[in-house]
Amino acid sequence: MFPFLLSLARWGAAHSERNAELWVVGDGLARGSLRALSLPPNVSVRWVGNVSYEELPGLYAQAGILAFPTLSDEWGVVVNEAMSAGLPVLGSVYSQAVEELVVDGVTGWRFRPDQPSEMDAALEQALSARLDTLEAMREAGRLRVKDLTPDGVKDRILEAVRYVCR
Repeated sequence: MFPFLLSLARWGAAHSERNAELWVVGDGLARGSLRALSLPPNVSVRWVGNVSYEELPGLYAQAGILAFPTLSDEWGVVVNEAMSAGLPVLGSVYSQAVEELVVDGVTGWRFRPDQPSEMDAALEQALSARLDTLEAMREAGRLRVKDLTPDGVKDRILEAVRYVCR
């Protein structure tokens, strides 16, 4: 999260005429040092903290983009959930969910969080996207994950087993 906040701070410094708000959902040991980071006045962070699973849809409904800057993650289910809710994803390629589901410029933007210039470029694209582009990405994301239901996954596994057994 720290590299992402630094990238957001650089974006804010370069775009003093625009505003950005980041909601951080969850908690962790680094929260204190993250909160102490100095940000430009046009960048604000809302520290939501831990929320129940039932509260997540309400948060997704208020968001514009999901940022998922993980340095390592097997499968971030939050990516599926956000796309189902119609959010484009600004995500790290170190998440298998981002690798599998996010198509650059179609359902979101991908970046390596350990490459500051790459993260800065993806953040710039996300925060400069036109409203019609974001709307098209919302629909593309919903379509991308529509079959990722328990039954849909079961059907894909059965299909793979049948193929191997031929």
